[in-house]
Amino acid sequence: SLSSLAYWKPLSIFWNGEAGVAYDTENDNAAIMAGIVGTAPYFIETDARAYLYTDGQLRLDLGAEYEWRLDQHWVVIPEVGLTTFSKDDHNNGITKGLNEMETEVRLIYETFNRQLAPYLGVSYETALGKARSLRRQDNESVDGSSLTAGVKFWF
Repeated sequence: SLSSLAYWKPLSIFWNGEAGVAYDTENDNAAIMAGIVGTAPYFIETDARAYLYTDGQLRLDLGAEYEWRLDQHWVVIPEVGLTTFSKDDHNNGITKGLNEMETEVRLIYETFNRQLAPYLGVSYETALGKARSLRRQDNESVDGSSLTAGVKFWF
């Protein structure tokens, strides 16, 4: 799991820059982080974040999501994310190149004031490339799926 603390600054109407620190609890490693988050053409929400760890490992996370409005209340949000690394770290199950892909689809019902929105979702995660065979060698799962439910709110 990756936790981060970041400062962000608007770069333009549609884009924000980020800089901060992060800590990977899974690998017990700290990093500095820089990224860009915003809206690409066709209203695709995108994010790209780079993490430089204290051991010299470079991680790049890329993500995209789209809000597909079915009517005044129902919204479907498909999302995809990719993780890549700059070098092998077999002790932590990391290989150079693409390592993971995560996808999720959420069905959201926005209430009349849109400040409260319950949702249901399904997600799928899979290891990619050499990371897939490394996980198999270690008798670890290479992919998995889950159901999610929750409430999105703002005030």
